[in-house]
Amino acid sequence: MLRVGGKYPATNGDEAARSSKPRIAVTPLNPTGASAGRAGPAAGAGDPDQVAFSLLRRGAVIDAAAAVASVPPSERGLRLAVTGLEAEVALGRSDIDELERLRIAVEDDPELSARLAACLADHFILRGDPVAATVALRALASIPDDTMMATGLLWARGRLRRAIALCALFVPGDRPTSAYAVLDLALVDLGRAGFDAERALSAAEVPFVWTLVSYDDIDRAQAAVAESLARLRVLDSSHVELVLAFQAYLHAVTGDMASAHACADEVEQMWAHHRPHPLGRALVGYLRVVSRLLGEGPTPDVLIAVDDQLSMVRTLAMPAISGQFIGIAGLLADLGEVELARTYATRAGAGELSTPQTESDLVGLVARIDLLERGDDRAVAAVDADLTRTRDLGLEREAALRALRAARAAHHAGRSDIARRFHADGVAGLPSPSRRTLWEHLLARPLSAPPATRPLLRLLAPEVGVEVDGQVQVLQSSTARLVVVLVADGGSATADRLIDLLWPDVDLPTGRARLRVALHRLRRALGATGPDLVLRRGDVVALAPSLDVDVVRFEQLAGSGEGERHAALELYRADLCAVQLAYDDAVAPLRRRLAATWRSLAAEALRSPDLPHHLVRRIAEVAASGASLDPELARLAAAAEQRVGRPLAPGSSS
Repeated sequence: MLRVGGKYPATNGDEAARSSKPRIAVTPLNPTGASAGRAGPAAGAGDPDQVAFSLLRRGAVIDAAAAVASVPPSERGLRLAVTGLEAEVALGRSDIDELERLRIAVEDDPELSARLAACLADHFILRGDPVAATVALRALASIPDDTMMATGLLWARGRLRRAIALCALFVPGDRPTSAYAVLDLALVDLGRAGFDAERALSAAEVPFVWTLVSYDDIDRAQAAVAESLARLRVLDSSHVELVLAFQAYLHAVTGDMASAHACADEVEQMWAHHRPHPLGRALVGYLRVVSRLLGEGPTPDVLIAVDDQLSMVRTLAMPAISGQFIGIAGLLADLGEVELARTYATRAGAGELSTPQTESDLVGLVARIDLLERGDDRAVAAVDADLTRTRDLGLEREAALRALRAARAAHHAGRSDIARRFHADGVAGLPSPSRRTLWEHLLARPLSAPPATRPLLRLLAPEVGVEVDGQVQVLQSSTARLVVVLVADGGSATADRLIDLLWPDVDLPTGRARLRVALHRLRRALGATGPDLVLRRGDVVALAPSLDVDVVRFEQLAGSGEGERHAALELYRADLCAVQLAYDDAVAPLRRRLAATWRSLAAEALRSPDLPHHLVRRIAEVAASGASLDPELARLAAAAEQRVGRPLAPGSSS
């Protein structure tokens, strides 16, 4: 469920079967950035600019930057300064002030001006600024439409055309067709100029970014990236790092997590010798945090790693990867973490989402979270509207995935009719089974039959029980205490805290064993059908948000209107676990809070002359159970009994 700019790959369910795939060999780099066995940037003789430019043409960008850096700034001519800046831009670490300074200095040199304009366009592309297209178009207007010109001009024109192709991917309309048409022109220029490494990078970059934006043409992107990577390895190019990060992402999209991590490992080994390319760092970092989120769940440590990744992405601000906020939120929604999903969706909305696609992604995500949380007709209508917009943009495959995820959300919300409709629409929009990703196969599976009735955890009764279709199963005391402690802690707690509260006198291994047994018994009592209602995310145990708990429902109703407050009184059958856990210290604080709320509701209700007779009896029964020890309950019982017309014996609560 990895998504960058909107895309989710598969979980790693088949990872073990693919783990035997051979790892990609790592070419060691020395501290200067030169590949082992190759002469470093200082090797050879001649003009420093010719040496650096030759390295740049071969794609040895790290070496080219080092060659320029070996010349003191005071001794660099304009051409060498421009070559050095081109190398820095290619490594994702351009300096806008230096770009502006040199741009003014080379105004009278058409070739250097064109090369600096290409640098400026690449600078803006990496940061997601659409002004890149304007810069590129203006610069192209001053370059002759000729294939027989100076190498430097061809090099500049090819990069300017690549910038225009990349910008075209973010403009609604016939995006890939126009982008690939401009890319073909860029590849001709770069090939004629002898920049084979830059040509290979460009051939991979445009289809890869289109996959980030649209989730279309995955097959084309995979083929282009694989061919480019093979070519760059032969050329011993510094661009291998970035394209290898592309390949890691595409492996993750198709569910091949073993290969994805192998590529990421190789990229990270390269970083031991030089600073990472920002885009490569963003892609590899996202792969890592999403893998942890899938494997460990949203534990505090994982969420810290996610926040660090998103902070880095925010500073980069490239549209294709700013969608990582949306990807994280969507993954959390898929995991059933509704509150966290909404939190990250809100953070995505507060960011710089500067493309129609990322804005559309956010609209679709929020609609799906609403459907998962509420399941009402308004939420369904919002999802339908989002699917229509996505199809109008020509993103049929993306619309199919959104429909399948909406089907799962509707299914969990109990809207089986809507779920079936979304699921059928989604399957119809997918490519043939032989061309689907693993995640598409998983989402396209038939929806499981929902349980006849969602179970209700009853705590406001003499004993903790699970109620299904009117039948109540009383839980064993150890399992009951686990439930109460989880509810008292807001629905989740760490394993260590649960052990400390439930079994304070045992050692940690014994406590963890007892906790596993209690969780197994609770899951069995709640039923094996449908989604898991007891979640274990790393060291955190949680009740699923979809689980119905009478305590939660009681407190929600108690804070609402008069009709809801009457419904709360009907839920309250007795003080929390009044018999089973009567003297348990871990239960006492929650019991006191709920009892105080009930007394306030009961006193208010008895002042109403229109209170239904059955609610008067319920108040009388609950109050009578503790009237002998509590004067306030005695007064409530007396008032209720007077309205009922006869006293009730203590202990007759239902």
